[in-house]
Amino acid sequence: VVVGSAKTVTAVEPASGEVLWEYTLPPDRERYLYQYYDIGLPNFEKRMQVDSAGNVYFLTIVDSDGDGNVNQDRSELFCLKHDGSRTIWQKRIDIRVSDPVLRGNTLYYCTADNRLHAVNTGDGSDKWELAVDAEGTGLTARAPTVSADGKIYFHMGAIVGMAQDAGAAGSLLAKYKLPSSLPASYDHGPVSRLGPHGEFYVGYQDVNYAHWLAKIVDRSFTPMPGSIEISPEEKDITLAAGG
Repeated sequence: VVVGSAKTVTAVEPASGEVLWEYTLPPDRERYLYQYYDIGLPNFEKRMQVDSAGNVYFLTIVDSDGDGNVNQDRSELFCLKHDGSRTIWQKRIDIRVSDPVLRGNTLYYCTADNRLHAVNTGDGSDKWELAVDAEGTGLTARAPTVSADGKIYFHMGAIVGMAQDAGAAGSLLAKYKLPSSLPASYDHGPVSRLGPHGEFYVGYQDVNYAHWLAKIVDRSFTPMPGSIEISPEEKDITLAAGG
């Protein structure tokens, strides 16, 4: 289990609670995984991702002017070696950004200029970025959602979008405008995981600052079968990721 505090990442053995390693953010500038404020205000949580090799990916928010307050328009994306011994790479992001989500060898995140980004996990290089007409500039702080078949679902501006990673580029498959959505809000909710029939949920604010929960169904989604018949002669069976 990997957990974070204001400036520290810690790996814990889940069975015993023993601390396996602890990594402190570099001291060359003020960075925070979490920044605590008064009760009722956000702590700017940035969730982490862990790949199959145990390498850890996380975002920090940077205090760029040294006044002790974070700058939401300045972040750094880190890749930390699986044993916590060193940073493999780090990437500067000079715009408000969502948490990243990991699938295979790619990290996906959204930025406040209405772009969906794909980054190679090996070296932090940009794989592609996709500009989206989001009918506003709002952004959820939470990561996009990636389905088992590789579709990326994200919430930005006044829309919920669905994209596909085509390797060298990303393509927008569909978008749905949320009714009366407040387009410039940074208090939008994340996109939930997909249900068994392609349904997912997203929270948002409307123009009167009321909160809503929307249910959306991806009609192109192919449900996983509830059961699979396997004959005794079939010995080579592979279970697909996600089901």
